[in-house]
Amino acid sequence: MQATSRRCALASERERLAARAELFRRLTSFATAVNATLDPARVHQAIVDELADLLGADSVGLTVLDRPTGRYICRTVAGPDQQYIGLPIEPGVGLAGRAIRDRSLVIDPRYDPAVYPEAIAAGTPNLPMAGVGVPLVRDDVVVGALTIVRHDLDRPFAPDQLEALPIVAGIVALAITNTFLHAEVTELSVRDSLTGLFNRRHLDATIARLEATRARRNPDAREQAAIAIFDLDHFGEINKRHGHQAGDAILRAFADILRARFRGTDVVARYGGEEFLAILDGATLEQATAVADEIRTTFSSVRIDGSSISATVSAGCAAMAKAEERFDDIVARADVGLVLAKRSGRNRVVAA
Repeated sequence: MQATSRRCALASERERLAARAELFRRLTSFATAVNATLDPARVHQAIVDELADLLGADSVGLTVLDRPTGRYICRTVAGPDQQYIGLPIEPGVGLAGRAIRDRSLVIDPRYDPAVYPEAIAAGTPNLPMAGVGVPLVRDDVVVGALTIVRHDLDRPFAPDQLEALPIVAGIVALAITNTFLHAEVTELSVRDSLTGLFNRRHLDATIARLEATRARRNPDAREQAAIAIFDLDHFGEINKRHGHQAGDAILRAFADILRARFRGTDVVARYGGEEFLAILDGATLEQATAVADEIRTTFSSVRIDGSSISATVSAGCAAMAKAEERFDDIVARADVGLVLAKRSGRNRVVAA
């Protein structure tokens, strides 16, 4: 009897060790899958899909830090709880919120999301479940959290699976941090370092892309667009008289005005040294000229760093006159308008 009992115990231990080895083997595959790309949307989806399969979970949610606002947002879900996608997750609220607040694993064998008003508002049913919240910490920053649930209370997460979650958290936190870093590098590559506007390389690529899109459309379906080119008046003299720091401050001040006045659908870039170009999506020549003149007027009243230093700007505008025109055509016409504005006394806008 004792021999049989020992054999059974040994067989059980072998099975447990085999299952553990398989789990950690699959963790390696999980790491490979979530690090296969740096595109945030694809990384996020791979994380929840692979983790749902790895742990046999009914639902896996990924909450990620939105760095510009400092808020946590549910970015993606594998499973039925799609209503959470896009919702802000407050620290202390729900499994993810508690994991973020406490920076520690949260295990709740009878988690009821319906106790939270936010979950009720999202349409979550009053259905207790086995749940786990996993904080994602990298370099002492909580970059997000995982929410992992099973709806069957009789099927809680096994000890080996819970033991693997800190490893999972490290893999996921690294993958998310890598997407952050990649986004920063990408952003720096398309931005002008002084003004923060798009640079010439990004502008040229954008115009090429818009041109290709326009060419594929039927002429009757091609949308209206306008161009405004700005050039700061006597900028070289300003640099000589007041120094390059003052010149840089003027460029930044003008860029701030452009950023505030143009819409999110418009493209605004530093075109050259003291030249700036804006693509006004869907705008007519009259609309582009009116906007450019508003910018000219606003800029003429700006004083740099509280001093008496000021500057003016000239602009040329053009718009698509017919469906067959290309962006290069209206950029060239806007440039002609800018030259005419300069020759006729500066501090004015000329439509071409």
